[in-house]
Amino acid sequence: MLNEKALDSISKISYWGRLTGWFMAIAGGLCALTGLFAFVIGAIPGVLELIIGIFLIKAANKAGDLKLEQTDQNFGEFVSNLAVYFKIQGILLLVGIALFLIGAIFWGTVIINLINHSGSSY
Repeated sequence: MLNEKALDSISKISYWGRLTGWFMAIAGGLCALTGLFAFVIGAIPGVLELIIGIFLIKAANKAGDLKLEQTDQNFGEFVSNLAVYFKIQGILLLVGIALFLIGAIFWGTVIINLINHSGSSY
């Protein structure tokens, strides 16, 4: 079903996906714990990172299964977990860009108002 190049790529996805997923899950857990001490809402990014780390680990495990046994079920679960990982990552990136733009507009407005009103007190 899969050629040698595809199997080599699946093997790399299995190794690096598992390694990256575990690091993301651990970092997300630590971020969630430290976020709880600041505010409860501060734990949300950590929880999301933990969740996407888990989906990446699941995808990597299915990639390993796919390398050993090339079935439609293994392939479907591998692609499904990877799709959820990319979807959540994409949503987080869009939210991050939107928050950055809102913050830039807000602080730009504040700075412009400070500059415009700094000389009017004389």
